[in-house]
Amino acid sequence: METHLTLTDSFSAAHRTHDGEPSREHGHNYRVRITTSDVRDYALGEDLDQVLVELHLRPLEEMLTGGLTTPPGIAAWICEQLLQRHPYITAVEVEESDRLSGGITREPRVLR
Repeated sequence: METHLTLTDSFSAAHRTHDGEPSREHGHNYRVRITTSDVRDYALGEDLDQVLVELHLRPLEEMLTGGLTTPPGIAAWICEQLLQRHPYITAVEVEESDRLSGGITREPRVLR
């Protein structure tokens, strides 16, 4: 049997739309779900809060490397920010709306 811990949080941020001329800033209220195989990782919530403060109410293009402002791009950036301190993260999902979400998954590390 495998166990996991999932943490859910939210933040608001804006990005530029490119579906018309001229592009315009457009915002969302995002939900983030992070899953870790380390069920004792109590510091994950505090560290996620710090990462989300960086994103909150800022243009995503300024924050994300490569400017990929889709849910998988945001999830990859969040995961990258957390992995050094939380190597047992197995999934990060970002929900942009009821209709659109995406994320990344990683092979779970074995706890020692």
